[in-house]
Amino acid sequence: MPYYGSADLEKDLPSEAEEAIFFFHGALRNAQDYFCSIKRIVQSALGNQTGKVIIISPKYHYQADLLNHNKSYNMSADSDTLGHEAELYWNGSKPWGDWRAGAAADEDSDPLYDSFEVVDDMVLILSNIDKFPKMRRIVLAGHSAGGQTVQRYAMVTHLRPQKLANDLTLSEMKSVRPGIDVRYVVANPSSYGYLDSMRWIYGWDATKTEWTEQIYAQYFPERGRKHWSRHEAGSRRRQVGMHNASEPYVPWGPWSPNYENFSAETPFICHDSRWNDWHYGLNWTSQDFGNLVPYLKLHPHLHRATEFYGARDVIYMVGENDTCSSDMLGMKAPEDPICLATCWTKGAELGCHRTKMDARCPAMLQGPNRNQRGRNYMKHLEHFFGRSVHRLFIVPGVGHEAEAIFQSNEGVNALFARQAQLLNSSKNAEIG
Repeated sequence: MPYYGSADLEKDLPSEAEEAIFFFHGALRNAQDYFCSIKRIVQSALGNQTGKVIIISPKYHYQADLLNHNKSYNMSADSDTLGHEAELYWNGSKPWGDWRAGAAADEDSDPLYDSFEVVDDMVLILSNIDKFPKMRRIVLAGHSAGGQTVQRYAMVTHLRPQKLANDLTLSEMKSVRPGIDVRYVVANPSSYGYLDSMRWIYGWDATKTEWTEQIYAQYFPERGRKHWSRHEAGSRRRQVGMHNASEPYVPWGPWSPNYENFSAETPFICHDSRWNDWHYGLNWTSQDFGNLVPYLKLHPHLHRATEFYGARDVIYMVGENDTCSSDMLGMKAPEDPICLATCWTKGAELGCHRTKMDARCPAMLQGPNRNQRGRNYMKHLEHFFGRSVHRLFIVPGVGHEAEAIFQSNEGVNALFARQAQLLNSSKNAEIG
């Protein structure tokens, strides 16, 4: 499994490092960019103490990545890029080949390795007292698709939660050595893994040009409106109407001429029979686990995964301005989509297109944009567990920007602050 790192986990030993930060890339699989970003953030935050932190950015290849680059990612320590000789790759099929969902590597690569199992192994290497005797904390952080990876991994990792270290019934689970804290930081993901059948009712109010109030309710496919997208199967971007300039814009979503009107019988924004399949939901009621990837099937205590998730140290971060919706709300003119006033873009001429949010129905049932989905998910967790679990930071003045999220006060606290410090670290924190 190739990775970019500030040290070689197999050679630079024993290490003096006290903390390790994993930074998971987004859908573009640009691990080197993510590595460079987190390195700058660590240097800015810690100054001459950076030698105490190991930075690791795993690279989940598609086969095309290897063919296009035609080179190895195994480079010398002097270049801060390291890896292993055998380069695994994934195929991106949902969920069987999706690295975000813990899938096995492509069958032509090495299907015996899962994307989450690789992370388990790297964490356990860092937990080895002979190799990393001073290690005290491991942080797994990701933005966008990387945030999806970290959130799903935190849900189903085979690592025993530290809070349950003395539970003798969990002897089959992998264990990080006592004294090492593990934290999961989930930033601006397009979707989350829900823990039950509850989802959100809302719609678009064209008269007020805003989304309506979010109402939490149990979802049934027959209560969802039909014809949400013009391509109800296929890739995220093509499905949601992301047109290219040479093609006429075809209205979809709230503006589709075929979209079913709201009614008391069909209050949910869309209809989908697979709305709760992994990785959008659990759907673990089938005894044969027919819809699950191998990593989940091999989980020694899958029936307790939701309990474990509530016991883990998880922080969510969403940008205050990550409210974009691609061209979902129609177009004012060619290449000029309608956006919320709060929507952040990388340039006015690019409109809302650059955030490429997942607008498949299972994602839309979680809320209309990434910011709202993060807020909704915290309410979902509190409802599910009946108490406050985890924390959410709303990062002011930031949109869908990985480096801006993590270099903010909230981001630095999420990466470096201890539990007690976090409780009073930010006026933008929401707990439970």
